[in-house]
Amino acid sequence: MGSSPTRLTNPMYRPLPNYLTIRPSSIHGVGVFSTSAIPEGIDMGISHHFIGECIVRTPLGGFVNHSEKDFNCRLEKTTICANLVSIREILKDEELTVCYQWYTPASK
Repeated sequence: MGSSPTRLTNPMYRPLPNYLTIRPSSIHGVGVFSTSAIPEGIDMGISHHFIGECIVRTPLGGFVNHSEKDFNCRLEKTTICANLVSIREILKDEELTVCYQWYTPASK
């Protein structure tokens, strides 16, 4: 995996970093979109909390859509949470996507 990801966010809690927004998605319902370019390796914050057997999504994790081929983020897991990290540069107005691995998404 290499070096630790860089954070662009203020450590104070915000539902989404100031460079992300939620809007209608061509993939499914609504999604998370960049409002500015995001470099590779940026940790955008906690997307999921692990509480016992439960996985609790944050606003960031609740709206990121699935893509099997062109995903631009990954989830970095610890024992208590997962963070959303960019795996390549994400362009302004691009939707953030991950390849779901904890479950199979329902088909449209």
